[in-house]
Amino acid sequence: MNIKPVQTRKIYQEIIGSFVELIYNEELKIGDKLPSERELCERFQVSRPSVREALRVMQAVGLITIRAGGGAYLTEFNIEPFLNLFAPLFCRRPRFGLELLEIRELIEVKAVELAVKNSIEGLIDNLKKILEMMKLSIEKGDNALGVEADIQFHQAIIHHTENSMLIKASELVNTLMEISIKDARALVLKRAEGSMQLFLEHKAIYDGILQHSRDDAVEAMKKHLEMVRGVYTEYYQHMDGSA
Repeated sequence: MNIKPVQTRKIYQEIIGSFVELIYNEELKIGDKLPSERELCERFQVSRPSVREALRVMQAVGLITIRAGGGAYLTEFNIEPFLNLFAPLFCRRPRFGLELLEIRELIEVKAVELAVKNSIEGLIDNLKKILEMMKLSIEKGDNALGVEADIQFHQAIIHHTENSMLIKASELVNTLMEISIKDARALVLKRAEGSMQLFLEHKAIYDGILQHSRDDAVEAMKKHLEMVRGVYTEYYQHMDGSA
């Protein structure tokens, strides 16, 4: 690896920047083990605290994984652990659910459109199992199982798009999307018909994909998210009236 000496006040940032460049140039690949701290200090010509700080930050943002006694390894970039730390701050924003819903609409409507274009055999099998899980949750009155099925359903479609940028974009807001789905479902379930309504709306999305019908699948997704929008709007109007 062609590692250059670091000469800057923000040393740990320069170290991270160097690793990003190595990854970009494919001198480092997913699964590669990083040199030891001592070797990195020698190559970068910096102190051990600077190297440790850089490794801590890279671990926090999901760029590397550190195994106890086994060193640091480059991993598939995953910012979700970093977002987990700050998710509560986002969730405190007024009308957070509606703002996040707009992001979900941008991602998920496009995702279902792309999913229909691709080979959908694997997706159909996956969604069918998830719908069975959702139906079981209704029969057992298990809301937690229903929430998990709901999350899996939407994520399965996104990951089947085979669009790496869309998948990465969804990962950036994955934690917040999960919170949104849980919150929305909790609000819908306050209605007597809530569980079955959610099941039927997801079933309509599934049917559109099953029939290779882009229009039906997209329309079903839009209808489902519009229902969620209505629930949120009603909820915030109630909150404003209670204030």
